Amino acid sequence: MLNVIKNFAIRKERLLVIILLLLLALQGIASLRYKSPTCDEVIHIPIGYTQLKTLDFRLCRETPPLIEMIAALPLALLNPKIPTDHQSWRNPDMFTFGKQFLYAYNQNADQLVLWGRIPVLLLSLLLGFLAFKWSKKLYGLGAGFLALFLYVFEPNVLAHSRLATVDLGATCFIFVAFYFLWRFPKEPTGKKLILAGITLGLALASKFSAILLIPIYTILALIYGLKPKRANHPHLQQGRRLFTSLMTIFLLGFLIIFISYGCQLKPAITSP
Repeated sequence: MLNVIKNFAIRKERLLVIILLLLLALQGIASLRYKSPTCDEVIHIPIGYTQLKTLDFRLCRETPPLIEMIAALPLALLNPKIPTDHQSWRNPDMFTFGKQFLYAYNQNADQLVLWGRIPVLLLSLLLGFLAFKWSKKLYGLGAGFLALFLYVFEPNVLAHSRLATVDLGATCFIFVAFYFLWRFPKEPTGKKLILAGITLGLALASKFSAILLIPIYTILALIYGLKPKRANHPHLQQGRRLFTSLMTIFLLGFLIIFISYGCQLKPAITSP
């Protein structure tokens, strides 16, 4: 009987989470089809697709490539033309290149923008689910649902969830990185270590401002791992292990950055 009640509660919880996330998805879908391209999308979508197809990052000047490339993944089904023979490619000019890509070389700009927005909406759903999960682990089921409810109807979230820009994606991966950093000291397994490193790398490959995670991770390691001073103190040994783990996380993070740039050793950004 107890198992039946427990299973019912779990199914009810999952159903409520799905309903709230569907509300977020419906709000995004209802508007992303009709909103005209923003100036940032004119840059990010063409650059992301070009990076996917050519692994050439000459236009990648404002942000790392990860979110742009994720947003451009569905465009592979449409196979749009890339203006690599245009002057804006030879002498990198991302604004002109983006306009050429969307409006000159291809005649389906609305379709390209629409498909470029869908991955960002999916990342928004992932972020909402993780907000629920982390809040639940910290303060219980009620807090989890409250966090998800506030997230689903938060104006900034609704605005950015329907746009193919880097802000929502970067927020998602930075949040995920902190979540797995929080999980690792509680469950210091090899799997959690790898996940912490990978998610740090995803955050760093999403936006340049994520570089602030490096000192934040270091400070947290000092606070939680290196505070004891006595050499024979058992927590000091734990602190040393955490410090070693931190270095491993950083190495894994930089490996993800390297992969996101196509495993290239040449400069990602070259002068015109």
